[in-house]
Amino acid sequence: AGATEEITTTTKSTQGKATALPGNPQMPESLAALCSLLAHRKFAGAFVDRGGVRALLALPRGPLTHHWFARCLFGVSQVTSAMERLLAPPASSSVSTARRCVDAALEALEGGHDSARRHAALFLSLSFPFPAILD
Repeated sequence: AGATEEITTTTKSTQGKATALPGNPQMPESLAALCSLLAHRKFAGAFVDRGGVRALLALPRGPLTHHWFARCLFGVSQVTSAMERLLAPPASSSVSTARRCVDAALEALEGGHDSARRHAALFLSLSFPFPAILD
């Protein structure tokens, strides 16, 4: 019963889905595992196609997650086909995912650790060949 109580205090329900609170100690480890998986082209493509980048952008960022968040963005940017899918024009008039990724990378450049700044800069450098990034 104690373990169940601990788990329920670190998650909350949003429309039937469990989301992590900022104090979730497993988030850095989860992002590290995600970074490893993003090195695989098929996974990176499926991650983008299924809205993984939008979910990644929705995660709370803090001192423990800034590095891994920027590293995940860099992981996506290393796979050209995933970047092409990510940078496709948005279906709605909402702010594009590409714009949100650039904003997040710029945020990491301003206030992250050295490694977060490095991976954010690498993400931006690999993104510049795509015209959607410059818009």
